[in-house]
Amino acid sequence: MFNVCSDVRISQVTDGTSNTILFGEHTSVPLTATAKQDWHWWTSGNHGDTMMSSMFPPNPQRRIPGGGAAKAFIVSASSMHPGGANFAFVDGSVKFIKDTIQTAQPFEPLQSVNPITDTVAGWIQVISTGASATWDQTFAPRPGIQMGVYQALTTRNGGEVISSDAY
Repeated sequence: MFNVCSDVRISQVTDGTSNTILFGEHTSVPLTATAKQDWHWWTSGNHGDTMMSSMFPPNPQRRIPGGGAAKAFIVSASSMHPGGANFAFVDGSVKFIKDTIQTAQPFEPLQSVNPITDTVAGWIQVISTGASATWDQTFAPRPGIQMGVYQALTTRNGGEVISSDAY
């Protein structure tokens, strides 16, 4: 729903306002003191600050093995709640989504602190670039990759029908 220079209207949410995530929790508690200075600036609209990505599951530090988890955490929804995080949907409802929600696989190992550009070579591709090639990009799974329920909840016009018992 939100991206840099976003102008999405409610009429463009054709998947249904109760099936589309608007925003989710994003904790900075697991970050080191040094990393807290660099990430999650509330005044910024960048990935890793106020914007999140659904490329990885909620609380990826609990599901992705190795060093990639910390890097994926920076741009992902997260919370200190056991087992999941809270999300606001376009219809105004708030729902708790479990960490174990079905997500796209596999999780690619990340090589640097920028999981957005690092995963472009993995299962994610850039499908459009706006005014800024660095900050204003839209991503999608590469052809042949099955999107998960979590990723489907974060699209606004993907045509998916999602039953609430799936999450």
